[in-house]
This record gives sequence, C-alpha cells and structure tokens, in this order.
Amino acid sequence: LALGENGHLYSLHFWGYSLACLPAKLLLRVLHLNDLRAGQITNAVALLAALFVVLFRSASPPRERLVIGLLCLFSPAAWFALWTHPETVCFSLVLVALVQAHAGRRHLPVFWAALAATQNPPLVFLVAALWVAGAWPRPGLDGRDRALALAKSSAAALSILVPPVFFLGAFHTPNPLARDWARTDLLSWKRALELLFDLNLGLLPYVPVALLLFCAA
Repeated sequence: LALGENGHLYSLHFWGYSLACLPAKLLLRVLHLNDLRAGQITNAVALLAALFVVLFRSASPPRERLVIGLLCLFSPAAWFALWTHPETVCFSLVLVALVQAHAGRRHLPVFWAALAATQNPPLVFLVAALWVAGAWPRPGLDGRDRALALAKSSAAALSILVPPVFFLGAFHTPNPLARDWARTDLLSWKRALELLFDLNLGLLPYVPVALLLFCAA
C-alpha cells in the first residue's frame, strides 16, 4: 500500500483485478463461504473462458485447438490460478486477443489486450501491434471507412489510459511501481535465474511438457 496525495491508502497495483474479483466475492458471501477464495474463482473462470474461445471460437484446425488448450493447461498460467494475483486473468485476456486476431478480427483483439495491459503495463506493446493491424488501411476502403477503422481500434484501446490517469491523480506519476522499483541496482543473476528455476514462478517445471506438446503440434 502507498499513501496517495489525497491522504487515502491505495494498492500500488491497479484496482482492475480487485474489481473483477468482486462478483465472486459477493457470491461467496451470499453463500456464507470463504470470500478469500474470490481471486482463485475469478482466475479459474477467466482461464476456462479463454479455453472455451480456443476450443470453440478459433479459426485453427481441431488438432491445433486441442494442442493450444493443452499448452495452456500445462503452463504457469494454470498454476497461478491458485494465487490471488492477476497473472492468470492477464494471460487469459491475451490468449483471447491472439485467438481473435488469428481469426481475422480487427478491433476486439485490441480491446482484450488493452484490458490485460491495465494490469500488466508492458503489454502496451502488444496493444500497439494489434492497434496497427486493426487501423491499418485495407485495399479498397474509402476515406470514411478508413477513418472508421481507426476510430474503432482507438476506442478499443482506451482502457490502457485508465491506470496512468488514475495514478497521476493519486501519486503524480503514471506508474508508482516503475518509479519506485524499476532500478538497475535491483538487477541480479539470482533474480534472473529465478525466472527459470523457482518452483513457484520459474519456467523449468513446465518446459518438458511444453516441449512434448510443441513436438506433437
């Protein structure tokens, strides 16, 4: 938590994920169950929804859909569903965006990727690439249709502006995490190796399964 300019305490992470967990939290309270499970339920619902899109709304052949679905289930995203963190939700939103982009959709992929970028700011580069793909002039379109495509892609990306605007008002910086923690003195070989070997967040436990499924694909 950090103290904002208005004297209120705010999480340094954007509040979008907390808001997404609210329906599950309210449902658990109505059922007199442990509402601390709201994050896990939200993560699971997001991942299952993304898998539904992969399996039944993809333009890929059935075998590829199945392999992609298995890769998702045996990826770190499934493990992070047990954590009250936005990683699984961000993964699910990006997966939906990529599947829809592969299917030829031009503006909805921008929307889903932008939602993911509200919690994971580096995804703004993916949003930019999808925005260009959606707004890029296509042959045969007149000036009005080109302007409409540009407006639709831009509207779909608007949610990426919400976190920096909120943080500018609360902390006078577009990203307090980057301001306080993006420093070269925090870089180390130990932190880098954790991305591979740590059993909670490392890739090593998932590499053998991922390689087998890749070969099957």
